[in-house]
Amino acid sequence: MAYSILKTKEPYRELGGDYFDKLNPERTAHRLMVRIEKLGFEVEIKRRPVPAVAPVVVDVPVVEEPVKKKRGRPRKAPPLGILNPEESTR
Repeated sequence: MAYSILKTKEPYRELGGDYFDKLNPERTAHRLMVRIEKLGFEVEIKRRPVPAVAPVVVDVPVVEEPVKKKRGRPRKAPPLGILNPEESTR
């Protein structure tokens, strides 16, 4: 965590204790069902209907990304006497 915070220079954001459970709820439900069955219980799982929610339209401002600096050594400049190959043949 410390490496990614220092690399991205973004503040730490706590995701919560149930973050990984919410990523894949079917997997979590199956894992918990198997654990309960190992304790000797009979389990039946039904999914609750999800209430219909109207979509929320959010006006997001356009933010221009800063220009990234190129990394590495700068290119060597041409010798001072030769700026254009055509001029050097005169």
